[in-house]
Amino acid sequence: SIIRGTYRNNGWCNTLRAIALLGLNDKEESKEDLGKMTYLEAATYIFNSRSEEKIPKGASADDVKKAYAKFLKKDVSDKAITDLEWVGQFSTDKIPEGTKAPIDMMCHLWTSKMQYGEDEKDMIVMQHLFEVEYKNGAREELTSTLIHFGLGKYH
Repeated sequence: SIIRGTYRNNGWCNTLRAIALLGLNDKEESKEDLGKMTYLEAATYIFNSRSEEKIPKGASADDVKKAYAKFLKKDVSDKAITDLEWVGQFSTDKIPEGTKAPIDMMCHLWTSKMQYGEDEKDMIVMQHLFEVEYKNGAREELTSTLIHFGLGKYH
Protein backbone atom coordinates (compact mmCIF):
# COMPACT_ATOMS: atom_id res chain seq x y z
CA SER A 1 0.00 0.00 0.00
CA ILE A 2 1.14 3.52 -0.73
CA ILE A 3 -0.16 6.61 1.04
CA ARG A 4 0.71 9.93 -0.54
CA GLY A 5 -0.08 13.38 0.74
CA THR A 6 0.89 16.99 0.51
CA TYR A 7 0.71 19.71 3.12
CA ARG A 8 1.20 22.78 0.95
CA ASN A 9 -1.70 22.10 -1.40
CA ASN A 10 -3.92 19.78 0.59
CA GLY A 11 -6.11 17.42 -1.39
CA TRP A 12 -4.09 17.68 -4.58
CA CYS A 13 -3.44 13.95 -4.77
CA ASN A 14 -7.11 13.46 -5.72
CA THR A 15 -6.92 16.42 -8.09
CA LEU A 16 -3.87 14.95 -9.81
CA ARG A 17 -5.74 11.67 -10.21
CA ALA A 18 -8.62 13.55 -11.84
CA ILE A 19 -6.15 15.36 -14.11
CA ALA A 20 -4.75 12.00 -15.23
CA LEU A 21 -8.21 10.50 -15.84
CA LEU A 22 -9.20 13.55 -17.89
CA GLY A 23 -6.04 13.35 -19.99
CA LEU A 24 -4.84 16.78 -18.92
CA ASN A 25 -1.34 15.47 -18.17
CA ASP A 26 -0.86 13.62 -21.47
CA LYS A 27 2.59 14.11 -22.97
CA GLU A 28 1.49 13.26 -26.51
CA GLU A 29 1.01 16.26 -28.76
CA SER A 30 -2.59 17.07 -29.62
CA LYS A 31 -3.78 16.95 -33.22
CA GLU A 32 -5.03 20.52 -32.83
CA ASP A 33 -2.66 23.33 -31.81
CA LEU A 34 -3.50 24.05 -28.17
CA GLY A 35 -1.60 27.34 -28.48
CA LYS A 36 -4.45 28.69 -30.62
CA MET A 37 -7.10 27.97 -27.97
CA THR A 38 -8.25 29.31 -24.64
CA TYR A 39 -7.92 27.06 -21.59
CA LEU A 40 -11.69 26.52 -21.69
CA GLU A 41 -11.59 25.53 -25.37
CA ALA A 42 -8.72 23.15 -24.68
CA ALA A 43 -10.61 21.66 -21.72
CA THR A 44 -13.46 20.88 -24.11
CA TYR A 45 -11.20 19.63 -26.92
CA ILE A 46 -9.16 17.29 -24.70
CA PHE A 47 -12.31 15.94 -23.03
CA ASN A 48 -13.98 15.28 -26.39
CA SER A 49 -10.91 13.46 -27.70
CA ARG A 50 -11.10 10.98 -24.79
CA SER A 51 -14.76 10.61 -23.89
CA GLU A 52 -17.71 9.04 -25.66
CA GLU A 53 -19.88 11.79 -24.23
CA LYS A 54 -19.14 15.12 -25.94
CA ILE A 55 -19.17 18.71 -24.74
CA PRO A 56 -20.58 21.05 -27.41
CA LYS A 57 -18.09 23.47 -28.95
CA GLY A 58 -18.46 26.89 -27.31
CA ALA A 59 -19.81 25.39 -24.06
CA SER A 60 -19.70 27.54 -20.95
CA ALA A 61 -17.28 26.93 -18.10
CA ASP A 62 -20.20 25.64 -16.02
CA ASP A 63 -21.11 23.12 -18.73
CA VAL A 64 -17.51 21.89 -18.94
CA LYS A 65 -17.29 21.58 -15.13
CA LYS A 66 -20.53 19.57 -15.13
CA ALA A 67 -19.20 17.24 -17.85
CA TYR A 68 -15.92 16.77 -15.95
CA ALA A 69 -17.79 16.04 -12.73
CA LYS A 70 -20.08 13.52 -14.44
CA PHE A 71 -17.11 11.79 -16.10
CA LEU A 72 -15.28 11.59 -12.75
CA LYS A 73 -18.49 10.51 -10.95
CA LYS A 74 -18.18 13.47 -8.60
CA ASP A 75 -20.22 16.50 -7.71
CA VAL A 76 -19.39 19.77 -9.48
CA SER A 77 -18.39 21.17 -6.06
CA ASP A 78 -15.77 18.41 -5.58
CA LYS A 79 -12.30 19.69 -4.74
CA ALA A 80 -10.81 18.29 -7.96
CA ILE A 81 -13.19 20.44 -10.01
CA THR A 82 -12.72 23.52 -7.84
CA ASP A 83 -8.92 23.06 -7.98
CA LEU A 84 -9.06 22.93 -11.77
CA GLU A 85 -11.13 26.09 -11.73
CA TRP A 86 -8.73 27.81 -9.29
CA VAL A 87 -5.71 27.00 -11.45
CA GLY A 88 -7.48 28.45 -14.52
CA GLN A 89 -8.48 25.39 -16.56
CA PHE A 90 -11.91 26.85 -17.32
CA SER A 91 -10.73 30.39 -18.08
CA THR A 92 -11.00 32.19 -21.39
CA ASP A 93 -7.32 33.20 -21.20
CA LYS A 94 -5.28 32.24 -24.26
CA ILE A 95 -2.83 29.36 -23.98
CA PRO A 96 0.73 30.43 -24.90
CA GLU A 97 1.60 29.91 -28.56
CA GLY A 98 3.51 26.75 -29.35
CA THR A 99 1.80 24.69 -26.64
CA LYS A 100 1.29 21.26 -28.18
CA ALA A 101 0.62 18.75 -25.38
CA PRO A 102 -1.89 18.87 -22.52
CA ILE A 103 0.88 18.49 -19.92
CA ASP A 104 2.54 21.64 -21.28
CA MET A 105 -0.75 23.50 -21.02
CA MET A 106 -1.11 22.44 -17.39
CA CYS A 107 2.48 23.47 -16.65
CA HIS A 108 1.73 27.00 -17.90
CA LEU A 109 -1.20 27.17 -15.49
CA TRP A 110 0.70 25.72 -12.56
CA THR A 111 3.73 27.95 -12.90
CA SER A 112 1.51 31.02 -12.88
CA LYS A 113 -0.44 29.90 -9.78
CA MET A 114 1.86 27.72 -7.71
CA GLN A 115 5.07 29.69 -7.34
CA TYR A 116 6.63 29.67 -3.91
CA GLY A 117 6.61 32.96 -2.05
CA GLU A 118 9.81 34.69 -1.02
CA ASP A 119 9.60 33.14 2.46
CA GLU A 120 8.68 29.60 1.33
CA LYS A 121 10.85 26.56 0.63
CA ASP A 122 10.04 23.16 -0.76
CA MET A 123 10.50 20.11 1.41
CA ILE A 124 10.30 16.43 0.60
CA VAL A 125 9.64 13.81 3.26
CA MET A 126 9.31 10.20 2.19
CA GLN A 127 9.35 7.04 4.22
CA HIS A 128 9.06 3.53 2.86
CA LEU A 129 8.50 0.56 5.14
CA PHE A 130 9.25 -2.86 3.72
CA GLU A 131 8.34 -6.19 5.23
CA VAL A 132 10.83 -8.66 3.83
CA GLU A 133 10.53 -12.44 4.01
CA TYR A 134 13.63 -14.37 3.01
CA LYS A 135 13.75 -17.86 1.48
CA ASN A 136 14.81 -19.33 4.83
CA GLY A 137 11.60 -17.94 6.43
CA ALA A 138 13.32 -15.16 8.35
CA ARG A 139 11.41 -11.86 8.37
CA GLU A 140 12.70 -8.35 8.67
CA GLU A 141 11.26 -4.84 8.48
CA LEU A 142 13.37 -2.30 6.59
CA THR A 143 12.85 1.46 6.63
CA SER A 144 14.05 3.98 4.06
CA THR A 145 13.63 7.68 4.88
CA LEU A 146 14.34 10.81 2.85
CA ILE A 147 14.09 14.38 4.14
CA HIS A 148 15.28 17.14 1.84
CA PHE A 149 14.77 20.91 1.94
CA GLY A 150 14.68 23.15 -1.10
CA LEU A 151 17.16 25.95 -1.52
CA GLY A 152 14.62 28.76 -1.79
CA LYS A 153 11.89 30.18 -3.97
CA TYR A 154 12.80 28.23 -7.12
CA HIS A 155 13.97 24.91 -5.64
